[in-house]
Amino acid sequence: MKRLILLFLLAINCYAHGQITISGTVIGTNKTPIVGAAVMIAGSFDGTITDNQGHYQFNTGLKGEQTILIEEIRLFYSMEKGTYLNTINNRNYVLEYPLEQIMDMLNPNDYFKISRKYIVRIDAAKEIIAHSNSRLKLKIDGLETESNIVAREKVGAFKAWLDQ
Repeated sequence: MKRLILLFLLAINCYAHGQITISGTVIGTNKTPIVGAAVMIAGSFDGTITDNQGHYQFNTGLKGEQTILIEEIRLFYSMEKGTYLNTINNRNYVLEYPLEQIMDMLNPNDYFKISRKYIVRIDAAKEIIAHSNSRLKLKIDGLETESNIVAREKVGAFKAWLDQ
């Protein structure tokens, strides 16, 4: 048993030493921080989103020269016990945070949690349609699903958010 624990600890130690931390700040052309941008390594699932000061930090096990992509996020969603972000280029990335924690990281003037499964950016919806039971359906490019419906109890807050 001691040998198994020692091997496990050695494996954890080797894994931890194989990780590289990537961090920085995303700044726009007007020299202000970009909040809620996706910062990812091209061709991988490694990455994160920028916080309220535009900072990001994540670990990767990838070696050598890599390309970092920075994209605007259109929405976040939960599906089959996973959390994802969808960019304006219609790319999807897996995240390690639940939607509740992601909402705390975002600027509430830019993002709204329309249901248990979706957080949308203010300019993501190209069209808003009245839906059954006093709900609203959002037409979002590249996302044709019945899940992009504003929950009935959130419609009033959603309309107020749009009018800000």
